[in-house]
Amino acid sequence: MCRVYVSLSGSDAASGLWWPLAKRTVSAGLSAAANLLLDNSEYSTCDVWVASGVYVPGTSRWSTFTLPAAVRLYGGFDGTELSLDERDVAAHPTVLSGDIGTPSWAADNVYHVVTSPAGGYLDGFVIRDGYGTSTSGCRGAGLVNSGRDLTIANSLFVGNRVSDTSGSCYGAAVCSYGTANQVRIDSSTFEGNTVEGAFAKGGAVYVSAGTLEVSNTSFLGNVAGPSSGTAALGGALATLRSSVVVRRSFFSGNEARGSRGSGGAVRAEACVLRIADTTFVDNRAGQYGGALTAMSSDTRIVGCVLRNNVASSWGGGIGTYDSSSSENFALPQLRVDHSTLVGNSAGASGGAVWDAAMVASVRNSILWANTPGAIGPSSSSIVLQASAIDELTPPEGNSNTNPNFSDIAAGDLTLRPGSPCIDAGSDSLLSDDIVDADSDGVVAEVLPLDAAGSPRTMGQAVDMGAFESAGVEPSGQCPVFVTPDGDDLDDGASWATAKATVGGGLGRAAALLSAGAVTSDCEVWVAAGTYKPTQGSSRASTFLLVPRVHLLGGFVGAESTSSQRSPSANPTVLSGDIGTAGVHGDNVYHVVTAAPFSMLDGFIVTGGHASGAGALQCDGGGMLNLASSVVVANCRFVDNATDRGCHRSDSGSGGGLYTAGAGVVISACVFESNRT
Repeated sequence: MCRVYVSLSGSDAASGLWWPLAKRTVSAGLSAAANLLLDNSEYSTCDVWVASGVYVPGTSRWSTFTLPAAVRLYGGFDGTELSLDERDVAAHPTVLSGDIGTPSWAADNVYHVVTSPAGGYLDGFVIRDGYGTSTSGCRGAGLVNSGRDLTIANSLFVGNRVSDTSGSCYGAAVCSYGTANQVRIDSSTFEGNTVEGAFAKGGAVYVSAGTLEVSNTSFLGNVAGPSSGTAALGGALATLRSSVVVRRSFFSGNEARGSRGSGGAVRAEACVLRIADTTFVDNRAGQYGGALTAMSSDTRIVGCVLRNNVASSWGGGIGTYDSSSSENFALPQLRVDHSTLVGNSAGASGGAVWDAAMVASVRNSILWANTPGAIGPSSSSIVLQASAIDELTPPEGNSNTNPNFSDIAAGDLTLRPGSPCIDAGSDSLLSDDIVDADSDGVVAEVLPLDAAGSPRTMGQAVDMGAFESAGVEPSGQCPVFVTPDGDDLDDGASWATAKATVGGGLGRAAALLSAGAVTSDCEVWVAAGTYKPTQGSSRASTFLLVPRVHLLGGFVGAESTSSQRSPSANPTVLSGDIGTAGVHGDNVYHVVTAAPFSMLDGFIVTGGHASGAGALQCDGGGMLNLASSVVVANCRFVDNATDRGCHRSDSGSGGGLYTAGAGVVISACVFESNRT
């Protein structure tokens, strides 16, 4: 085993071979690991473990943390761990900072916080406050990679900036260039990074001539370009002549500014681009492609949601075109499958999609409430098939009937029972599994899952849009039954036909109430077992309570009245531990989220970890309640947490339960081993 330890309490004169003998600086730790590899041929890689704290690379603007070949750099330790799975990245933030001069004054910060000349591996860090200019090539203030393979995981890039008003600038957080680079980014966040230049490309990330894979990652409030007069390309992500895969990710509030701003969130040129199960909301472009611009690229979008994105001219959601001046890397085309595009807008044409001179199709999708009209220009040859579009006369084989979303105003674009989009898609047009959504190693199969991780086909045929519905007609009575060995395709009307998931039970109860099938409050009875809000890895997943629904646990699975249950004898666990067992850093932000006039009764709530980058992800690891009147009874809140992982100026609040703006009635509950 080759491993070097780094701690602010250490000494660079020490060996670095154990926590009590740790190096003090990250640079010394990296050098020691590289030397161990040189001196010991039996080692193929060497790890550097870095305890929490703030580390700077030196005192010169050219100072940088240089990643040696075959060295893996890990952060997020408290300085006592024996194994990697003991660390908690959110609880023990390890910061690589470029702020070496006057605090909070960027002009004297380092040009590149991290440099990767031969590839690298970075896991569990906050990389912040790099500031690149024309002097340093105006690229990669957070990390610049000119090597071959780079992996970034469980990290936050925040507040990095590159700027040169007269030149070209690239990738404020991460810039990777050079033939055959392979860049992998997983379970990370890029927030508030900015690239400014006459040609500004990739507010957060720029990759050229390589391969990029992005998974389970959020891009929030990144910016390309000043306010006017620039070619700003890709507010969050820009790629050139690359193969790009984005899966299960989230883009919000990113912007490509200026009169030539293109791709508010993503801009790809001469690429093979695959995006699946990803949400784009509230992104903006100064000219073209509010969420996404694809130029001369082979582009496929599957199972995505594009909502409330804006382009000042064309393509509020997606803008595509082919350019004879572009060096084509693949056949230029656009194909959108099983996606929902709602509320996007463009100043001139193509509220949802604008396509020029590329082969384009939209299939099994929903385009609704986009302005001015869904598709542009008027001469567009986009082929629309088995989709819903709000046009007076839709193309043959498509529908213009209101999709009946669950709550379009709140952004809930799932389909309510009875929606005309349920079972209305075409099975013959089902997409293949372009990004291996079910992680079975097979992409040459019919798409198995929808955007929420549920089975892609539940009823008689595939649904239109990103989310599949069981299509159960809202009839029946409460209570709704849930057991671990149930089936969400059943009606939940008895223990014998119980639902399998708490979400399935809550959804059934909501449907019964909405349809007027029951007139009083509805109960959901949940049998003993452990339930999680998702089978995937999204930390934003939560058990979302439903108004007028009482969620009751503590059943064996045979009771006929709720008075027969025993929460103490039949523990019913709502767990946020969706990732590596026992590791809090990949748990959900909130196990339970309250709704008005709801009830939670008879559960163990555990494993929530509110440590996200968003304001609503900092509080209430066990349960979050914002402006809802809710009753919580006979529950145990155990081992939930909040911390400073959200990087607010204050720490998170209410490790077990957080409430604001309304009253909570708490009765006969226990709060144990929760922390803030």
